[in-house]
Amino acid sequence: MTALTADTLVAKLHTFTSEELFYKKLSEAEQKPTVLHNFLLELSPEKVRRENWIVPEWAWTLKNRDMDEPFIFKQDSSRNVYLRKHPCYTPVFTHHHDFFEFVYVLEGFCVQSIKNNEFHMEQGDFCLISPNVNHTIKVFDQSIIINIIIRKSNFDDIFFNFLRRKNLISAFCNENLFKRYITDYLLFHTGFDDELKMLVLEMFTESENEEKYDIELLDYQVVILFMKILKKYGDNCTIPSECWKNDTVASDILAYIQTNFSNITLSQIAGQFHYSEEYTSRLIKKITGITFQKMLLKIRMNKAKDFLTDTNAAIENISHQIGYINPEHFIRIFKKQFNMTPGEYRKRFSRTCSDNFIV
Repeated sequence: MTALTADTLVAKLHTFTSEELFYKKLSEAEQKPTVLHNFLLELSPEKVRRENWIVPEWAWTLKNRDMDEPFIFKQDSSRNVYLRKHPCYTPVFTHHHDFFEFVYVLEGFCVQSIKNNEFHMEQGDFCLISPNVNHTIKVFDQSIIINIIIRKSNFDDIFFNFLRRKNLISAFCNENLFKRYITDYLLFHTGFDDELKMLVLEMFTESENEEKYDIELLDYQVVILFMKILKKYGDNCTIPSECWKNDTVASDILAYIQTNFSNITLSQIAGQFHYSEEYTSRLIKKITGITFQKMLLKIRMNKAKDFLTDTNAAIENISHQIGYINPEHFIRIFKKQFNMTPGEYRKRFSRTCSDNFIV
C-alpha cells in the first residue's frame, strides 16, 4: 500500500458514517436532561429499529446485542477474518461474542473494560480478547479503532502451524481452543510502529475487497501480524493477573500434541514430561475438558480438512500423514465426524485451483 493510499484510507476512516453522526448527536444530547428529553421525543423508533442503533434510554435497543460468527460473516460465510472500524461515540454496553477479537488503536485512544479490568488503550495498542468474555469499549471522540475479527470455529484449522509454536499468542489461542480456564485478554503496546499500522491498513483494504485470493491473503496476514507483534513487542505485553496462571506445562503439552499429532501416544507425552500415563491422562482431561483421544481426533480431523481443501494429495497419503495407516479406517472415521467422505468434502470445499484431484 502506498503512502497516498494509506492516507486516503485514514481520511475515509475519519469520515463519520450516518451511524456515528447519530451517536455523536445522542452523546451531546445526553449532557443535558432537557435536551435529551426533546431529542428522544423527536426520535423515530421505527428508524432506530431499522438501522439497528443503540439508544440506552430505550431498553429494547440493547436486547440481543451479542454478535456471533453467523451475524458477522453472513455476507460471506467463506471468510475467516473480517476488519471493521468501531463506530465512534457508540453507547457503552456490556457484550460478548463467540469469536476472537483483536482491537487496534490506529489513532487516538479508547477505554476498554474486560470483566473487572478497565484500562486505557493508546495509539499502537493491540488487545486480543478471548471469545465469550464480557467487555465494553468507549470511543468518545474521532479516534480510529479497528476491530480484527477472527473465527474461533475454524481457528485451529486455519492457524494450525502457528499453534504448534511456543509463544504468548499461540498459548493464549490454544487455551481458548482446548482449555477450560482461559486468559481473558492480552494487551500489547507497540507505540508509533508504522510497519504494523501499514499492515493493518492493508488488511483493512483486503477485507473490503472481493477479489481473488483476498480471503486466503487475510488468513496469512493475521499470522504475519501476530508474529511481528511477538517478535518486536512480545516482552511488552500486559496480562490480567487474576486470569494468568503461568501454567507453562499445560501450554507446552498442548503445543507438543499439536506438533506430534500424527504419531503421538499417551505414553510418549508422559515420557516427555516425566509423568505417569495415568496422571498425564487426568491432566489432559483437566486442561481441555475432553480425553486425550478426543483431542487427538479433533486435531487430526482438522488437519485432514486442511489437506483436502488446500492440496491435491491422495486420500491414502493424507491418511498416512495424519496418523492412520489404514485409509479405509480414516475414511470411516472422517465420514462419522462430518457425514461425508473425504472425497465428497474435497469436492464441496476445495480452495485449490486444479480440478484433477487424486482421490
